[in-house]
Amino acid sequence: MAEIIEFPGNDAFLRRHFEKIINESLRESNPVVKDCIKKRVSETLSKHPGIPTLKISLPLALSETDVRILTEVLTSEYNAQVSAFAKELVAEICNLQAKLCRCEHKK
Repeated sequence: MAEIIEFPGNDAFLRRHFEKIINESLRESNPVVKDCIKKRVSETLSKHPGIPTLKISLPLALSETDVRILTEVLTSEYNAQVSAFAKELVAEICNLQAKLCRCEHKK
């Protein structure tokens, strides 16, 4: 095996996505409820390590060009699949926390 390539997860991506969901998709007008949702989602995301880093070992027989091409393909595929999954999961967490906060702050 030659080299280990790491494809980093991106916690900042999830944070930006949950802010976008709260600000655009949920369209919550009550600032108290909105703050409650942000706090709860932030706490939930902080409890988890975030998107995992993918590490692979490549055989010595691969040329530098093959390594570069393989890295680009794997990076693109990994990022696309993990990002889509993470976005769906964060959206679901936001929606569930929004329901809780709306019940909690109902007048």
